[in-house]
Amino acid sequence: INAEYMGVRVRLSAMMALRCIHPSRLISRVGVARSTRRLLSTSSCSVRVLRRTLPLPPSTIQRCGGIRLVEVRAEQGTDDARARRAVSTWLFICAGITFTIVVIGGLTRLTESGLSIVEWNPIMGALPPMTEEQWIEEFEKYKKSPEFYKMRPTGFDISDFQRIFFLEWFHRLCARGLGLVWLLPLLHFARKGYIGRLGLWPRMGLLSVLGAAQGVMGWCMVSSGVEKKNFDGNDNPVRVSHYRLAMHLMLAFGLYIPMLWTAFGVRTARPILSKATGAALSGSRARMITKVATATVLVTSFWGALVAGLDAGMIFDDWPTMGGHAIPPELYRTRSSLKEYLEDDVAVQFFHRCLAYASLLIVGASYHSARSAGALVKNLPVLKAANLVAAAVFLQVTLGIITVLNASPIPLASAHQGGSVLLITALTYLTHCLRFVV
Repeated sequence: INAEYMGVRVRLSAMMALRCIHPSRLISRVGVARSTRRLLSTSSCSVRVLRRTLPLPPSTIQRCGGIRLVEVRAEQGTDDARARRAVSTWLFICAGITFTIVVIGGLTRLTESGLSIVEWNPIMGALPPMTEEQWIEEFEKYKKSPEFYKMRPTGFDISDFQRIFFLEWFHRLCARGLGLVWLLPLLHFARKGYIGRLGLWPRMGLLSVLGAAQGVMGWCMVSSGVEKKNFDGNDNPVRVSHYRLAMHLMLAFGLYIPMLWTAFGVRTARPILSKATGAALSGSRARMITKVATATVLVTSFWGALVAGLDAGMIFDDWPTMGGHAIPPELYRTRSSLKEYLEDDVAVQFFHRCLAYASLLIVGASYHSARSAGALVKNLPVLKAANLVAAAVFLQVTLGIITVLNASPIPLASAHQGGSVLLITALTYLTHCLRFVV
């Protein structure tokens, strides 16, 4: 059977060897285009073209149990290959910048630098103060903020202000840079027709909206720490809302994961071959467990942001106990609402640890199921991705324990946050690879 779509020519042939298998057992799902649904059939097998898949690579042969079931060859034009290579490289660069922004954002919170810039000026704020007069003007604005007159020690001068200012300014500069790196190539690829050819317009629209929402959420978070009405007349420490901080991180992941997923999909376009065998069941089970593991790690990261927002990581410096107890006595206090648990530093750290243990177990199950599925069909990318997940979760757990035992020093706490992004990256890659074991 010959099929052609968007310049992709596919020749399909099914061959049976060693034993006779009923045609209904040979169901191959081969992705050729994003929005096409066609059914092609022969006397020996069926071939279905699915949506949300990408063009095939030059040659792929799937084997199962020593029997060659389906051989797929695709010949692709140079323009299509160039489009996929250019778009995927751009998306990987954007994902890398997002990764960097998340790490720097965590560092600004840990160093208490996030409230040094008290205004949101997306255009003119791209440049730091250049003259002494401009520095004095920025410092005077900061002096009027609650953080300065309630939290900063006597003797905090303009040189100290410049140190915290530059870290927050660099964080915002990276965010602005991401916007430019996103928008300008997007317009270029749209003009050349790459985005439409690959069927990526819906995803590009979604990612653009998420990026804009992330910028707005970032200022909403900062504003919660610079508005005087939130702190006047009380003894509350001046800091951003830990709820908004956690939502800011979740929006970052909400931008990072689809961006990374799309980049993997564009770059590693391969057929999806489905067989009614143990490999199909094993691959489906592994995908489900890996998705649950990703969700659990995201919830754990959300709780970690609450820990950072409340400075709760420094109240206990022992592990596996907390203050010498498996369950801290403070948790037995009567609380009238869930909000009191979310604003109690002991409870927040305790639940963060519990979620970390749950994540370790579920990620371990994901590793085992993915290794089993990959070994069954000899899928090397799945095996490598599973090993990456194992290395990432080991690194993250080790960093978490060392961070706790050392009372959360800034370098270790920052590395721990970066480890969570690495783990999410590895799980996303594993989930993507498991799409080819179905």
